[in-house]
Amino acid sequence: MNKQLDTLNRILAACGLVLIAIACTPQPQASPTEAPATQPATQPAGLTQVPVDIGPINVDPVAGTRAAWVDRSYVVFVPAGDFIMGQDEPTTSDHAPAHTVTLDGFWIHQTEVTNRMYALCVELGICTVPYQETGKPYWYSLAAHADVPVVGVDWYQAETYCEWIDGRLPTEAEWEKAARGVEADPYPWGDEQPTCDLLNYDADCFSPARPVDVRSYTLGASPYDLADTAGNASEWVYDLYADDYYAVSPAINPTGPGDGDLRVVRGSNYESQADALPVYLRAGVDPLEHQAEIGFRCVLSGETMGTPPVPVCEMPAYSPPEVDTGEVEPHFFAVTPVGYCLESQGGMMSGYVNLTFDEPVEVDTYLITSTLGAVNVTQDPAHLDTLILSGPGIPLEALITLTICPALPAPPLPVTDPLCPSGYAFDPITRVCRYFAPEPGAPCEDGQTWYEGYGCVWTPTDPVAQAVLEQLCAQQPGYRVVELSESPRLVACLPTDGPTDCGVDENCSLNTQCLPGLTYVPDLDCCATPPEVEPVCLAGYTYDSGCMLCIPLYPEQCLSVTLVIHPCRGPDITFCQNPGQYTDQSSCEAAKCDWYQPLAAPGPPYCTYP
Repeated sequence: MNKQLDTLNRILAACGLVLIAIACTPQPQASPTEAPATQPATQPAGLTQVPVDIGPINVDPVAGTRAAWVDRSYVVFVPAGDFIMGQDEPTTSDHAPAHTVTLDGFWIHQTEVTNRMYALCVELGICTVPYQETGKPYWYSLAAHADVPVVGVDWYQAETYCEWIDGRLPTEAEWEKAARGVEADPYPWGDEQPTCDLLNYDADCFSPARPVDVRSYTLGASPYDLADTAGNASEWVYDLYADDYYAVSPAINPTGPGDGDLRVVRGSNYESQADALPVYLRAGVDPLEHQAEIGFRCVLSGETMGTPPVPVCEMPAYSPPEVDTGEVEPHFFAVTPVGYCLESQGGMMSGYVNLTFDEPVEVDTYLITSTLGAVNVTQDPAHLDTLILSGPGIPLEALITLTICPALPAPPLPVTDPLCPSGYAFDPITRVCRYFAPEPGAPCEDGQTWYEGYGCVWTPTDPVAQAVLEQLCAQQPGYRVVELSESPRLVACLPTDGPTDCGVDENCSLNTQCLPGLTYVPDLDCCATPPEVEPVCLAGYTYDSGCMLCIPLYPEQCLSVTLVIHPCRGPDITFCQNPGQYTDQSSCEAAKCDWYQPLAAPGPPYCTYP
């Protein structure tokens, strides 16, 4: 069984490599108008191609399967099916009535299009520069705001970008389903009230109010793992606007009314008040208008994803992870919270929390946040294992949830040789991975078989691993299972646009087209990109500009604790003493302490200060 699991893990990793190698964006070196004539058509001498294990691919395509796309983005899959669109209201509303809508499956940008993404389209002469919004210093700044949503674009500029990447703006129905899922919740994360931990909105989250980097609010992601469908930036969608459209909207794949002067804008932004945050709200805006709060994201159809772009010629290299899983050893810790109230000489009552750890700590050992505001952290000089918390995030008579995360050091720079995804070889001079057409008859590693036009491909021999490979491959757009031989039976997962399949497969698109601005290199069967394109890393990695490599991300192991601090009692009341010594409710309450049952983060009850 262990051997079967090892084989299965290898197959899963191999599938992930094949898929992402086709779709990821490189760190380019070639000119956008001129093919690099000096690059060899086969693997250059002295270069090494080593498959890098990036972990298993997502086996559940309905749960937000993610794929890299050519504009340095990720797109996620939203499956076909029904969802509840809109919201019933007691009075007339443009988002009523709530009604069931059926949609085809589609792929949508995980984040809003960023300044970094939009800049390439501008540099290639496809898109026009965003309008500079008065008094907004973050406007289109790649130096400090590369990963902030691009804003100041009108509807036509947004549509031009989406068409450039072989996509379009999402329909209003597609946007709402991707943002709220099928449960008709008011917010992407469910029905919990908004806080600054969930989204960027006008609640003193930032002063002055401003958009922030995409993916800054993982707790506020939608059921399909979309970021910032509430807060940060509002978004253009495809539909024309009519305030009475929901009453007559088609039940299947609605695309908006047939005429109108306004286009729909969905989602809230960094200046939105709390009552403007529900994702079912909608607005109509002149398509020629541009605002400092409006950006966009794009949709890709299944047909587009079924004929993926030609591989890019160059990709960033990867540092191998320090352990097999690409993660550091988890940092486990224990902490005991004690909340209490102190009264100053002026009669002001303040809340405090003592956090006692299972080891000596310093103020900067852990990152501590509260759902209710800022937290001041000081060291207890008499107890080196205890931190004292105070400040706005530690109020009285409120349910407080504290999140405690180790302040892990930055990952060390890699010291081993960099690796490349399958199909690419590392060039030590330029420090990038270059795509190469496989050389016929090249020796293959164990578990691989030479296949004309594709080179060495993974071919499991274990029947269980073969069955899993076939299932996973069938779920991936643009790929198909190919039986290389009957005896012994060998199968592989290959793209439908490969050189061999295109000779016999009528469904093959013979795709040799690159996106506008990129140049096809026939000898290498790849697309060259201009020098301005910056590298993007696979999921689980981050780019380190110092060593010009993608290095593994290190996960944080966080802990949440919940408590309530009651107001201070008068001098005629006997105070609770050492509540931690009481382990049952009766003895706790007899000592005038409070027996507390955590609610927000369920756990065992405990005795605490009243």
